[in-house]
Amino acid sequence: MSFSIYDNQGNKIDEEIVNKCENSWTVPAIDTMIKPNSSYTGGVPSINGQDIIYKDLSVFAYSIAETYNSNRTRNNIELQVNYNGMNLTARTSLSFLKEG
Repeated sequence: MSFSIYDNQGNKIDEEIVNKCENSWTVPAIDTMIKPNSSYTGGVPSINGQDIIYKDLSVFAYSIAETYNSNRTRNNIELQVNYNGMNLTARTSLSFLKEG
């Protein structure tokens, strides 16, 4: 997953500027089908202990658990970016289906 930031007139902000912004990706640590890239180190558990926060990644790479489990329903990823003194937040929810 990656992100872009647009100004209030719809113009895309230059990537060099965006890459200097603080950002964090919040990903479920339990009951999820999302597996963060194994090369990521330094993830910090959230206050509630149910999520892991990865800081300052311009791209969040993940894979999907090898075995489908219908009880793993926490598949939301949240991105927070601090840009020009504003805290921008985006969330996405992934759905997984098993065929057959």
